[in-house]
Amino acid sequence: MQLRVVIDRPWEVKADVLVVPIVGRPRFEGPLDAPRGQAQVRLGRLTIDDRPLPDLVAELTADGRGDLAVAAGTEGGSSFLTGRLALERPWALQADVDLAAIPGDAVVNLLGNLPDRLQDPVLAGRVAIDAVLEAPVELHVRGEIERLEARYGRLRFAADPFSVAGDREGLRVEELRVRTDGLALLVSGTAPLGAGRELDLRARGDLPLELLASSDLVLNGVASLDVAVSGLWRSPRLAGRVSVARSSGRFRDVDWHSVALEARLVERQIFLDSVTGSILGGQLSGHGELRIEEPIESSDVELVLDLRGADVLRLAGDLPSAARPYLLLDAGATLAADRLDPEALSGRIDLHSVRAGAGGNEMVSEGPARVLIEGGRATLSALHLTGGGTDLRLQGSTSIAASERASSAALRGRCRGCFARQANTSCSSAGGTLMPGRREGGIGTSLRWRAMTWNTLLASKSSLPVSM
Repeated sequence: MQLRVVIDRPWEVKADVLVVPIVGRPRFEGPLDAPRGQAQVRLGRLTIDDRPLPDLVAELTADGRGDLAVAAGTEGGSSFLTGRLALERPWALQADVDLAAIPGDAVVNLLGNLPDRLQDPVLAGRVAIDAVLEAPVELHVRGEIERLEARYGRLRFAADPFSVAGDREGLRVEELRVRTDGLALLVSGTAPLGAGRELDLRARGDLPLELLASSDLVLNGVASLDVAVSGLWRSPRLAGRVSVARSSGRFRDVDWHSVALEARLVERQIFLDSVTGSILGGQLSGHGELRIEEPIESSDVELVLDLRGADVLRLAGDLPSAARPYLLLDAGATLAADRLDPEALSGRIDLHSVRAGAGGNEMVSEGPARVLIEGGRATLSALHLTGGGTDLRLQGSTSIAASERASSAALRGRCRGCFARQANTSCSSAGGTLMPGRREGGIGTSLRWRAMTWNTLLASKSSLPVSM
């Protein structure tokens, strides 16, 4: 059987994500398994996850000996892939990739889902590909990476030369040493790509925490690692240590400073030996344990925390600068959850000392109080605050929900000798800031209130919505 194909004008084949026009005057003739001829194929409007890639041009040459030679690159650029495809079963493919010829924009767009933008990537080295395209497809990759550099956020990093090897089930990296700002992290091992392959990774060195930041999370500092990970992605086994010194950061309205952390990784457990630092203007210390289960969302966690002088009203974000209200806590917490879900949290928070006020007026707690957490709800049994001629008693509960829509609070209280100052909020006209009455004079009566939504209470520029 003979094949003869002659195309005198471009031929465009449309698909959902790309256009494949065959341009020029391609000509193939001869047997199906050993044709002769040439063609040029242009691949345009290529995208991955809606991220554009450069247009590609491939030169196809058949010499009548049963192979199809391929040379592919960007239009007007050098070829980054050359290879040969056998035109008979099992359709063997051998190819070579020149990493230096891959456009930097293509690398940036491929990694477009990173929290920060990758900039100025530089690649050099070669990767060899051996494949059989007949089902079941076989794929083997090996390469020597001579140069890898880029800027990520404010960090410039570079890797020493390293090697890679892989197949359809996994990718192995040998001696990948990444350097940035005088720090170095050495990574070796296998990352599985198929369901049947297990993790076998080792990381040792220093990791800038800024690499883990996102649009909501700001991180600064360095984590020192000596960690091995094995097992399946959904149920890994761990070994090693992690330590952090003098870290700082911010998550939405909560910031922290001078955080130090020591943790041990043993099989399917992470032991948080100690954590200390400054958060919400106070001091935090604690320890805990995480037991990794399958799936990982079912993991157990236990935490013991101690908080001194923390102002929880900083969670409210934008409070008025004049006579800014504050609510300072000295507290200890013992918390546990049988899955990674706020609604699974249980335990207690012991309030050793509470100070609340604004503008020089202050109330302090008359004794300890306790918050019990169970079944997705936190319940305050009783909190008694006095000062400046004011006597305030509080009790109630709030839900602990992952979504803002599902969260709610129901607080009840009685206040004698205090006044309500109107706040500039979206609450009802009765909304205001509850203040001690010593300096500006109290209304000399009792107030009762119920806050029906916890988010309204925190989002408002007030310490408590008040109704008379």
